[in-house]
Amino acid sequence: GIVDLNFEILGSGKVFKVDIKAKDNRFSKKGIDCMAKVLGIIDFPKPKGGGRVAVRQPLNFFSEKSSS
Repeated sequence: GIVDLNFEILGSGKVFKVDIKAKDNRFSKKGIDCMAKVLGIIDFPKPKGGGRVAVRQPLNFFSEKSSS
């Protein structure tokens, strides 16, 4: 499944305004909340010149089938 991470990085490098949208119903609310918490603990580099940076990062999760 695909998940879109939408968030802002403040001038301090902290995350603000997290909005995560799943493209389908494969992701539970708990899973999406977990992703938001992880984003909240990451210290990003401070944006050059200060201000805020808007980020949209799609993530594609897929399962690998082992060939045994």
